[in-house]
Amino acid sequence: MLSMDQTDKNFIADLLVLFVILVVVVGGFTLLHTPSILLGGGLALVVAVAAEFVWSR
Repeated sequence: MLSMDQTDKNFIADLLVLFVILVVVVGGFTLLHTPSILLGGGLALVVAVAAEFVWSR
C-alpha cells in the first residue's frame, strides 16, 4: 500500500482547492456567459495561492 505523510496530504488538499476553484469558474463561465466570473475566479486563485504561501512561512 502506498504510504502518504502529512506533507503529501497537505499538497493534495491544496491542489484540490485550486481544482475546485477552477471547476467553479469554468462551469460558471460556460453557464452564465459573463466575463466577470473570470475576474472573481482569478482573484480567488490569487488569494488561495497567497494564503498557502503565507501559511507555509
